[in-house]
Amino acid sequence: MFTFNESSLETLSVHYIQQEGQTVLTDAPVSLADADLKNLLSSFFLTAFKEEQQYKFTHETDLNYNELYGYCRTAFRQPDTAHEQSKAIALHLANASRHPGIKAGELFVAYFRDLNFQQQTTDAIVLIKAENKKDFLLVDVMREQTDLQTRKGLDPNKVDKACVILNTEAEDGYRLFMIDHTNKGNEARYWKDDFLKAAECADSFNFTKNFLNVAKEFIVNNMPASFETSKADQAGLLNKSVAYFKENENFNITNFQEAVFQEPELIQSFQQFGSSYLHEHNIEIADSFAISSSAVKKQARVFKSVIKLDRNFHIYVHGNREMIEQGYDEVTGRKYYKLYFDFES
Repeated sequence: MFTFNESSLETLSVHYIQQEGQTVLTDAPVSLADADLKNLLSSFFLTAFKEEQQYKFTHETDLNYNELYGYCRTAFRQPDTAHEQSKAIALHLANASRHPGIKAGELFVAYFRDLNFQQQTTDAIVLIKAENKKDFLLVDVMREQTDLQTRKGLDPNKVDKACVILNTEAEDGYRLFMIDHTNKGNEARYWKDDFLKAAECADSFNFTKNFLNVAKEFIVNNMPASFETSKADQAGLLNKSVAYFKENENFNITNFQEAVFQEPELIQSFQQFGSSYLHEHNIEIADSFAISSSAVKKQARVFKSVIKLDRNFHIYVHGNREMIEQGYDEVTGRKYYKLYFDFES
């Protein structure tokens, strides 16, 4: 996603955030004289970012009140202040980490020059919060014996929480890429909501992802309350939704509704649900946009059209809904599905 072969890791600062918001700040940045260490650190900071979803800094009143936005803006304008800004960033993270359920860990603040992204070169600030350490085995082979020791350390191939801030679109909150692998409870949302104060960008990736979420939520959880709908019908509509996004380069709300839902009453119900859902979740989606194939690929994984029958069978529906027939056997008093096919493999 990022090309860092030509980039330069200019400054690296490491601070420690204790539980409930205490900090241990370092007086000076890390020495980067060792070339091998520098290359390893560059890999550690950047290779974990594979998600294409972009975010930006926000604030409910004024963007300039977003603390982290201000610290990054100063660092980009005056790179020689990067370490001092890293201290302010650490204190800001500490203030956002006062919940007792938030783990302690090291905060890495790295400043890169000439990072390549989408054929553009820009400076970047990388933030990593390391909350979990891994056990490593050290082996020292000597003539008479082998010495084995265990150490706890950070895995360069896995980070817990991270963010890349690119020095682009500064007036619109910069462009951010985020990682949060430990976001399992409300207190863990502090990284995005309290520390970064980041929101999704209005781009094709987020439009595609969010619209597919709306369609799935309507088909699975809302539609059955108002319409007589079988699991096979739901599976068929889910497949149609994904197929529309896979088969088209551009999205149009009217075309989608006619292709997937077809019936006027169903379309109207979807429109009402979509409007309410977007308002409730504070999401904006354009009526027309270029479809992001990477977002479709990601969301298609959760569009599993599965009909679960008691504890005996699971029917995975991948295509034509018309190939499934549902009925009721009066002799046995049981429901059944009849599946039509041309061959089996």
